[in-house]
Amino acid sequence: MLFVDGFNVYHSLNDSFNLHQFKWLNYAALGRLFLNPGESLLKTYFFTAYTPWDQHKHNRHETYVSVLKAHGVEPVVGSFRQRTRDCKMCQSQFVVNEEKETDVNIAVYMLTRAHKDAYDVAFLLTGDSDQVPTIKAVRVMGKAVRTIIPVNRNSDQLKKVSNAYHKLDTGHLLTDVSHLV
Repeated sequence: MLFVDGFNVYHSLNDSFNLHQFKWLNYAALGRLFLNPGESLLKTYFFTAYTPWDQHKHNRHETYVSVLKAHGVEPVVGSFRQRTRDCKMCQSQFVVNEEKETDVNIAVYMLTRAHKDAYDVAFLLTGDSDQVPTIKAVRVMGKAVRTIIPVNRNSDQLKKVSNAYHKLDTGHLLTDVSHLV
């Protein structure tokens, strides 16, 4: 099974203008690029949240998620919360939007599916070291975890706790099967 940290991948692509064209990835097809002979990809989960403050981005994101669903990817949608913060320099207050639930949703899905013996190998597409405890727990349950680290990201911690890791690179992104448009 493939578990995709949608915002982590999105921001890794968004960091480089020349990678913007790959934002609409076909994660199910991309995941199959990392399979060993004799393996099959049973399910792909895409973890994300919709931006409530920009209707145009929200609509585009919903369209993308609909296309992913049509390609067999199951979305798991978290949320955003507004939080008031104090400026350390001027003491004024400002509002920030924080994405919530993605890390926990990834952990819950990986762990519950491992507990149900739904997979032998989990592919985790993220560069977020917050998932280190998840990987450790899944491995204790007797499952393998192969981490796929997005472009423009690096995590020695993820590499150390995973059974194996792959680096997503532009070669993967350029394959005909990896993108939806």
